[in-house]
Amino acid sequence: MAAETGIVTALFAAASGLPDSPGWPHVLALLAAETRASAVWLDFDRQGRTTRWSSGPDPDPRPDLPQKPAPDPFPDPEDGRRMRSYRVYAQGDLPGLWDRSAPVRAIRCPAGPGAAATLLLHRRGEDFRAPAGALLSALAPYLGPALTTWAALDRERRQAAHCAEISRDLGAGWILFSAGATVLDLSPGLAAPLEAQAGIRIAADGRISFADAATGAALRQALAEAQAGAPPAPLLLSEAPRTELLIRATDQRRLLGRLRQARRARDLPAETVARHFGLTLSEARLARLICDGLSLARAAEELGWTLETARSTSKQVFARMGVSGQTGVIRRMQSGALWLA
Repeated sequence: MAAETGIVTALFAAASGLPDSPGWPHVLALLAAETRASAVWLDFDRQGRTTRWSSGPDPDPRPDLPQKPAPDPFPDPEDGRRMRSYRVYAQGDLPGLWDRSAPVRAIRCPAGPGAAATLLLHRRGEDFRAPAGALLSALAPYLGPALTTWAALDRERRQAAHCAEISRDLGAGWILFSAGATVLDLSPGLAAPLEAQAGIRIAADGRISFADAATGAALRQALAEAQAGAPPAPLLLSEAPRTELLIRATDQRRLLGRLRQARRARDLPAETVARHFGLTLSEARLARLICDGLSLARAAEELGWTLETARSTSKQVFARMGVSGQTGVIRRMQSGALWLA
């Protein structure tokens, strides 16, 4: 009973998917130790996609057929669907399992809509004793809900990671302030670029400091106005790169700042810009500088070109991008998906 409780506890810890959780291999290792299995596998099938965890080595080839590799320990998907839920299978009665004498115990259970989990123990030597099958039967009712929880949390974390990546690509982020103007939380990875590019430093205790006192005073004023219910007004935190913050009160009596830090087009790889708009590398290099607001004379100086070369190349850029001038280049580059490439 103590071993079963420990495995169930580890099982739900793995379901959380937290970074400090030992995870599913730890659950399988506990199960292997308790049943004296040589190896344990867990397959989680979700609408044709399979995630597998294991503990221990793959099974050895059959002693009587050493020249053949070990078959996959699991039945193929069609055979697996023929397994009855919550029934403990031995090596001789698993549907579709290759003929062998190596001891096996397996169980399958539902794990949410269109999903199922298969847990399989493999052992070298003598067969499993009855408590091994009894333990699988006892764990099976917990396994499905735990995997369903893990899948839901994993999906949410992946979605959050995609959203965070897009926000970083667009230079967007957020800062959560307390009523006392300390930082309670902020977008992952936002602190370093704020300090490096805008001189905004967030200390370990949440206090925020700026390169100039006037910006700090303006932030305190904006926080006070937001707390009083005023509509958000843009607060300029830095001119280069341009960084603006909008602050509004939340329903939790906190203050949420939404931030946008302008990205420079010249920081994008020229190859990416060229591929995105069908430009040559030279045209892409000029387009980046035009997007950053440089005149043709300034762009030519930075690229080491003559002004005439810059003018000639700009006409090629306009034609390839289907715009009529420099403002068209800026609009086309800033409004599209280039920054997500």
